[in-house]
Amino acid sequence: MVNFVKNFKGSPFDNFLVELWQSVLKNPSYKELTSLGQFILRQTEVLRVIYISYSHLGSPFRDPELPSLNRGSTVQEMVSFSDPGIKVALDYFSFVNELNQLGRVLKGKFKVTPTIPKYEEIYFFRNKIVEHWDDYMTCKLGGSAIEQGGRLPVPHSLSKSSEFAVHEKAKNDLINEFKAHELTIHSLDGFHHEDYANVIYPLLKRIDPTLKSFKKEHKTGIPENIVKALFEYEFPLPIYDVKKYCDDLINYFETLKLKK
Repeated sequence: MVNFVKNFKGSPFDNFLVELWQSVLKNPSYKELTSLGQFILRQTEVLRVIYISYSHLGSPFRDPELPSLNRGSTVQEMVSFSDPGIKVALDYFSFVNELNQLGRVLKGKFKVTPTIPKYEEIYFFRNKIVEHWDDYMTCKLGGSAIEQGGRLPVPHSLSKSSEFAVHEKAKNDLINEFKAHELTIHSLDGFHHEDYANVIYPLLKRIDPTLKSFKKEHKTGIPENIVKALFEYEFPLPIYDVKKYCDDLINYFETLKLKK
């Protein structure tokens, strides 16, 4: 047991998992854990692996070995230039996808309410950006990334165009789409990344708290015009501080009945 605990490190989930595994090792037939506890144990192990892969990315955007593109760049340099940003997107999308499954099963199979933190935002993002992006654009988003104050990098520029004139029009169109639903955005100037998400998601939830896709027959869900406008201007991430979210998730797990 001592060696097991000593070598078990690398993510915010470690201490929580060690505690659960100590309960399992007392009784290898899992009788110390509820069925919910067994599920959380396995899902947390998956999230831990994803987090470790994600965090081992390091800081590629400051790596002096990475080429910077110019007119003399080779084809190989051009091909590899986007690798770090793509790796960030893949890790982030994998993390969000696993969280979406976790929240769905807790809510559906185990009837746990409330489900995981930010579940609606995670569901909406996964549904539109990760799964059904091809309904809104021809190429998948997620080739660049941002680092903020030592946090794990997250995808950046989740919008169709970075051209200023096009981006400004998309911004005004987004504001007008919300206005059509009697929701006012006075300005988006100066709102970026997390601040932008903190404006957009509360407004979306005023339209539909579940952030489900629009159902014409019931007139519920997020209207397609707003979704398209988000793709044109900027689609907000559900999570910007991955480490903090993991800490919040562990705190949530600790409110559940995992042990008998």
